[in-house]
Amino acid sequence: MMVLRGYHDPPAGVELAENQYFNLYMPGNAIAMAQALYNGLIEYSDGTPATATQMAKDVTTFLAWCGTPFLYEFKRTFFKVNLQSLIISCALLLILNLLFCLSLRER
Repeated sequence: MMVLRGYHDPPAGVELAENQYFNLYMPGNAIAMAQALYNGLIEYSDGTPATATQMAKDVTTFLAWCGTPFLYEFKRTFFKVNLQSLIISCALLLILNLLFCLSLRER
């Protein structure tokens, strides 16, 4: 998100090559991609102010979702498997404890 919001005018004395833009968050503070987000670029249907910061947040949230489209299903399955493993482990420990206690009483 910071790369999308890091565009600024270069400070005095900073020389940029042709088709280079000053960005605080890029190595060397130069990037070839022009600024893509500006305030008021789009209009949200719910009335959210269309600031560049809000649009950068929306873009990064969407890209994170695209990178992990099955995350919700994965989390649910992971929780179920862990819960089942916990129940089985507790049951086995209870059985082993009972067997151990019974073997001690028989002595």
